[in-house]
Amino acid sequence: MTAFLALTLACMQHGGPDDGLVDGEIPGPALQVEPGVLDFGAVAPGDVAVMAAELRNIGDAPLTLSEAKAEGSDDFSMALDPGGLTLAPGSAYTLAVTYAPGPVEQSGIIGDEAVVTLVADDGDHPLWLLGNGGRGAIGPVAVITVSEDEPLPTETVKLDGGDSYDTDDGGITEYIWTLDPVLGRPEGSAAELVPMGSEAELHTDRSGRYIVQLEVVDVDGIVSAPEAIEVKARTTDALHVELTWDDPDADLDLHLLNGANAPLFDTTRDATACNPEAEWGAPDNPDDNGRVLLTSEGGGPEMVAVADPEPRRYSARVHHVSGERPTSASLRVYIDGAQIAIFDQELVAGEVWEAAEIRMPGGTLSNETDGVTTAEVSGCY
Repeated sequence: MTAFLALTLACMQHGGPDDGLVDGEIPGPALQVEPGVLDFGAVAPGDVAVMAAELRNIGDAPLTLSEAKAEGSDDFSMALDPGGLTLAPGSAYTLAVTYAPGPVEQSGIIGDEAVVTLVADDGDHPLWLLGNGGRGAIGPVAVITVSEDEPLPTETVKLDGGDSYDTDDGGITEYIWTLDPVLGRPEGSAAELVPMGSEAELHTDRSGRYIVQLEVVDVDGIVSAPEAIEVKARTTDALHVELTWDDPDADLDLHLLNGANAPLFDTTRDATACNPEAEWGAPDNPDDNGRVLLTSEGGGPEMVAVADPEPRRYSARVHHVSGERPTSASLRVYIDGAQIAIFDQELVAGEVWEAAEIRMPGGTLSNETDGVTTAEVSGCY
């Protein structure tokens, strides 16, 4: 069940740039995998089941898939090596996955799982594969219910495994909740999963996909097939900006300023950790104020948003407050819930990155990746 999974792809190109891109077109290549989990459920040993996932380039430049790194059960298979495949902007491929479970092993574990990491120009993207070749025959079955599968990006999601059961009527003695620290949450996320017996809480900390798994153990020590649930955190604000960085010991601050030339640390025009409610909106439109949704003193992420911005220019800047080595920072811009841009910059302590200028409404962008200056560390005004 844990043998290396030699996965290949059965692909068929279809669609085009107008095929309802969910997350908006992004500058550069951008791979979207839907769904992120293929759960085959109960498949009898000896039978064969087929499911598919769509790979779509939602960026505005060609995207190349260099390889699929896979590990897990060899009861899953595909047809072609994806290395070298290129997706034009807006186009998609269908990946057909076959699950053909063998006999249930007498190892105390039921079912099969694997994860395929699709390596593309814009980074790594996981596709989770789950199947239960023994479900309905013996042992326990994990079941997850979720309070909200599309929460806001700072919400706590409650997960419940209380409906899990044992086909032998012996009862469930243990609940094993897992959130893969790399593949189970968005890039740059430090989200935590807090197990509480048959329940768990997922504390989301940025927009994107989270995948939580549950295994249950019965009185005989049999471990169930893993059950997975996909949670997609999405913002509802018209303008939403997120900052992540790669050094947990570095402190970076995200600033969203009212006006392209607004000065840093201005109490009326700079929404940042020291000024979490920047009241620059008109008295009759408090939804135009800048709101800090999440801050961090190290490791990130940080978020600032405007629910209903007035027509104007906004400036997103990043201040590297402290740290002993160069830090790679990423700034993501969302307009009406859709990610429209990702910008990257390496910074050292004391530098300020003029990351993006955003014209609202519409979210027209300009980016000055070389716009790095210096600033003194400021107290909370």
